[in-house]
Amino acid sequence: MLQEPAGGEPSTATPDSQLRRVLEATSFLGVWMLVGFVLRLDANAYLLLGLPITVLFQLLMRKAPLRALWVRSAPILDIAKLKLGAKLVALIFAAANLVLLYDYYAASHSWVLVLYELVAIAGTIPLAYAIHNFTRQMIRPLLMCLATAGSVVVGVDVVSYWLRVIELRAAAPVTLEGFTFSWLVSMAQYLPVVFLLEEVWFRGAFDSHVYHFGEKHANLTALYVSLLWGAWHFPIVYSPSLGLAGGIVILFELLVFQGIVGYFLSVYWRKSGNLLVPGSVHAFVDSVRNGLGLF
Repeated sequence: MLQEPAGGEPSTATPDSQLRRVLEATSFLGVWMLVGFVLRLDANAYLLLGLPITVLFQLLMRKAPLRALWVRSAPILDIAKLKLGAKLVALIFAAANLVLLYDYYAASHSWVLVLYELVAIAGTIPLAYAIHNFTRQMIRPLLMCLATAGSVVVGVDVVSYWLRVIELRAAAPVTLEGFTFSWLVSMAQYLPVVFLLEEVWFRGAFDSHVYHFGEKHANLTALYVSLLWGAWHFPIVYSPSLGLAGGIVILFELLVFQGIVGYFLSVYWRKSGNLLVPGSVHAFVDSVRNGLGLF
């Protein structure tokens, strides 16, 4: 069973209000998925669509400050008073994404990629805020999140990688240098991005809305959020050429895999109250996937 973090205040919410909140969050997600299906958005455009949805949901539906998306207790965000280390990390990530912004635009002139990189640069501010508010008590949730959600994803990726190498035979395995470079580039993008796209919605907004500390159904709501996280991927991985049977198989795989991984991400978001915990694990495993050439 989920345990409440130290200092958690008991909730006065009623079962009816929890059901209402579940339906509210699900409705917003449903609109997001429907637009993705209808417009046939690619992965990056689909992700970017979540930015206005998350902001509107947080301000109008949750009626909570944006900073509560990144640190649940929502201490005041004062950039000038952020720790020096947090500022330096933000500057390093911002500089890396400025380079990537130039490279992507020069190579493709894709405005979707340009917007994605601008989001990554903007995401360095909440990244610094989360680092500033990261405490020693959050180290254990971070390590546990990595050991659970992280190990599941990395384990599946490693098996998938070697099965592909065996199947293709002629394909040369990824070199350590190639893996390291791809992993570093991906982490430079993904870590700040998760503070404004995808992870910020499913943990910072959705999970925080459907479950308040002290309520019933802690495990059920964590699983529900995670299953919807799996379903959310469907519009960008499904192709009409797969047919009905193929679509059902893909949806089932998404629900099982993302349901397991997302459950742990929600658990340790709740235990830490800092998006750096699930966000860094999410960015880490996606970067491993890219390093292995599985994207």
